[in-house]
Amino acid sequence: MQGLHSVHMQILIYILSFLPTKDVVRSSILSVKWRYLWTHLSVFDFLIPRVKYGKNQNSANCLLDLVGRLLDKSNCIERLCVKIFGISVNANQVSSLISSIAKNKVQHLHFNLGDVTTTTNCVLPLSFLAFESLNTLYLGLRLTLHIPSVICFPSLKRLVLAYVIFENENSIQRLLSRCHVLEELGWCNCHFKNVKQINVAISTLRTLNIHFDSSFLDCDLFDNCIVKIDVADLLTLRCRTNPAIEFAMVKI
Repeated sequence: MQGLHSVHMQILIYILSFLPTKDVVRSSILSVKWRYLWTHLSVFDFLIPRVKYGKNQNSANCLLDLVGRLLDKSNCIERLCVKIFGISVNANQVSSLISSIAKNKVQHLHFNLGDVTTTTNCVLPLSFLAFESLNTLYLGLRLTLHIPSVICFPSLKRLVLAYVIFENENSIQRLLSRCHVLEELGWCNCHFKNVKQINVAISTLRTLNIHFDSSFLDCDLFDNCIVKIDVADLLTLRCRTNPAIEFAMVKI
């Protein structure tokens, strides 16, 4: 281990960048010098896969705590991916992490938490409402998402929403209208409560992907729902829905 102590920190960080995130975190036990070395990396990919037998609640809590500590110590995160499958997590903890992520100027965020326990709507924290650095956002959360009127993503080019519940038309239209440079939009098994029409009118949009599977959804949430597409320069439209949803093409 003596040789490792003499290696320049930037070289160590470069070497660690080639390892999977779980191995990078494990390096913190090698020595005192290495304890927080892993927090200087810019790309992190955390995963708890769906297990066939049993669910380890502690593993999910520990992972979210670890991500929270990372966000407190690091100011150089460019890409953060957190995936937890088959284990319930607390919505308040999720909201707190999202707030910290915005403060860290993350550019690419993939947040997939298939099961979220909450009795109230999830409101995006204030620090997330003007997320200037965000370029790519994948948000997979089984909760009702409230979109405030002041939200703005000036740099967001790719947005994918999965399993999110929109409480009304205003909520989803606020989100779409504040993504001024969006090039790719995806919906996967989202729930649209009390929504009769969704207007997709983003001049910069080039790709639209829509996927709804009835095995994941309450079909009553889609009664008489119309998706109106008003995008003159759309290049790619992929759509697979069950139940069927009515589409109205204005400019395409």
